[in-house]
Amino acid sequence: MMIWNGLWKKEWLLMRGWFYGTAIAAVTTSLFIPLLLIYFLGLKIEGVDSSFYFLALLWMSVSVFVPLSLIITSINVEISRPDVWLHTPASIYQLFGVKIIFALFIGVINFALSIVSFMILLKISNALTEMMGRGELFLFLIKFLSVLLLFAFIVLIIGLFFRVLYLVLKPYLKSLTAISTIILFFIFMSVTTWISSTELYMKIASFGRIKGYSGQDFRFGDGFSYIEIDEAYFRIGEISLTLAFGILLFFVSTMLFEKKVRL
Repeated sequence: MMIWNGLWKKEWLLMRGWFYGTAIAAVTTSLFIPLLLIYFLGLKIEGVDSSFYFLALLWMSVSVFVPLSLIITSINVEISRPDVWLHTPASIYQLFGVKIIFALFIGVINFALSIVSFMILLKISNALTEMMGRGELFLFLIKFLSVLLLFAFIVLIIGLFFRVLYLVLKPYLKSLTAISTIILFFIFMSVTTWISSTELYMKIASFGRIKGYSGQDFRFGDGFSYIEIDEAYFRIGEISLTLAFGILLFFVSTMLFEKKVRL
């Protein structure tokens, strides 16, 4: 536990600027910019066009790539310091694990701040009708957050894998490393797409269907604008396969990186 605490503190000191920067960006984009636009355009906040509220959802979508950007930055900062990787009691898996957990933690903070800002904006503008009282929008946003977090995890792991692959190939391919990594990425995506379309994968992925939310529309105060949500399901099999795939790529990435730093 002491090793994990020490690694977490090191990562915090190294990347705390990302925490504050992305948190401020989340609140600014999701809450303050819409309010400033409404003010400068001379609009009344009650009944304002619902397009002003979607900056929060847009930031949540952008935040999917925040953990990947953070971990790549963290690795780039420390790649020139072999003592970080070689002269430490922590294993390479612990070093990478803390970086991934910290990056996802920043992602969760961004998602949560966007949701809270979105709810505050809706509350003060009286934009939502009876849906707010029944809490259905809040439940939808929580489920939306869960899906975004899972997607952010996969984006993070795939991005980490190809960043490590780039670092491993660079001493051998020199100037051709970037184009070679891009080609390998497209091959990788083609293979994963083919695997996900196989009968075996689809059979496993369809296991354990859990109802997510029913067909619904969340209407805003103007009576015309609304978010329409089709009926959706979460599947335990698909989530399990996604997590297993991510864990596999994590171990492959750490083993490749360990070979890189020990060269």
